[in-house]
Amino acid sequence: MALVASDGIGFNDDPEEMFYLFRRYFRDREEFRNEKDFFRFFEHFLYDSRKMGSGLREFVHNLEQRVGETQNDARRQHDLSKERMLSLSDSIDRIEERQNSTNKVLHNYLIYQHLGDVLNSVKLDRFIPVRVYLSDDNEADVRKVSSAIDKLLGAFGFEFSDDFPAEKGSWWKKWFAKSTEVATQPEVTDRLEKIERALELKGLHKPQSEVDKAQAEAIAALTAATKDIPNVAIQAGSILLVKTTDGNSGPCLQVRTLSTKELIYLENNQHLLCKPETVMQSLSHGSSQLELPVTE
Repeated sequence: MALVASDGIGFNDDPEEMFYLFRRYFRDREEFRNEKDFFRFFEHFLYDSRKMGSGLREFVHNLEQRVGETQNDARRQHDLSKERMLSLSDSIDRIEERQNSTNKVLHNYLIYQHLGDVLNSVKLDRFIPVRVYLSDDNEADVRKVSSAIDKLLGAFGFEFSDDFPAEKGSWWKKWFAKSTEVATQPEVTDRLEKIERALELKGLHKPQSEVDKAQAEAIAALTAATKDIPNVAIQAGSILLVKTTDGNSGPCLQVRTLSTKELIYLENNQHLLCKPETVMQSLSHGSSQLELPVTE
């Protein structure tokens, strides 16, 4: 059976062939604003021709439904792309802001570098390395220790500025911390000495009258975070905290300020922190062999 429209278009009984013949003939009609308009026109045409069976009606309905789903998917993809673009734009703005801040810090150092030792007395953004080794990489413990170190730095006037990927197995992590306000080098040294003193008092279970509440809470948080980790080494600038656990005598905590020689030796041999049991002895021995350049 064939269907013949008033314009003389011929269709056979196959609904898909009828549809594509119809579409090819009317594809340039301007009144079809979108695919749905076209499907409705096609459906009405077939109804008017009184030749549309239930199978063809279902075919047209399914086509309309698929087009609707495609349009919805396209809208969702557009919205998602828009969100991603906004997120990317925000990220670029943050990176640019951080880059400008870094450039400012660098330029300040370049301006004052010719001053030599006087540089220590100039108030600048000051940076210290922060390195942590944990013998256990339990995710919950890692989060607690990271949070506790962040809290400790904040309590003594520092904040994380750069974050480097951690190494798994055991846990080995590096950061750079920056003074929250510009400071001289002696002021930075004083803050680090306060951290050392507070850690010593906590380890000796002595009253911490000279430590303010925020600092005491930060020290307590770090102690609690490392409680279940057998071996720990934490460097914050010139301060080194080492916890080791012996099967017979239990945990042992050591905290001290590193000498200039020890700092240089540790900077060149950072892997020593991954052996908390021997790091103190290695530093003492290695730094004793180090010769510092003579300054005039």
